[in-house]
Amino acid sequence: MIIKIVDYNENWPLKYAVEANEIRNAVINNLISIYHIGSTAIKEIRAREMLDILIVVKKTISIDELITQLEKLDYNYCKESDNTRCYSLKKKDNSFCLYVFYEDQVSEIEKYLAVSLYLKEHHEIAAEYMRVKDTYVKNCLNDRYYQEKKKFFNEIEIAAYADLGAKAFLSGLVCVS
Repeated sequence: MIIKIVDYNENWPLKYAVEANEIRNAVINNLISIYHIGSTAIKEIRAREMLDILIVVKKTISIDELITQLEKLDYNYCKESDNTRCYSLKKKDNSFCLYVFYEDQVSEIEKYLAVSLYLKEHHEIAAEYMRVKDTYVKNCLNDRYYQEKKKFFNEIEIAAYADLGAKAFLSGLVCVS
């Protein structure tokens, strides 16, 4: 599979909003929250044209029931993620990838959201991430592309999580007794 990186598209937020509404309608009784994550959620950064969406669902729904509901929107179940216990589904036309978490997976959800927020707020880190992606895409090194992306995220995850914690503390979201 050839990986194609394109310039940021001003229509991605709208495309996300439309799809998020469809997902919301499909799983309305079980959905807790929904987020646009990944490179397509970061202005001014090049990305693959597949938009990443993270959804948090109630613990009471089985993954099989959820998959059945999302199949009506042309999503296919891909796999359970290796290290997070999240489930991945992709739209048949490869326009969207869903990361599904149960509500009790707070630390995993926070990691995804912390990294996404960190890249949105730290333009120099987002630019570095773009360089990592461009390097391996230009050289047609698809396996290395995914390895280097994972390595990059692992490196910034700690800083992103600390940054999120500091913001929560400063905004009064964290109480110190």
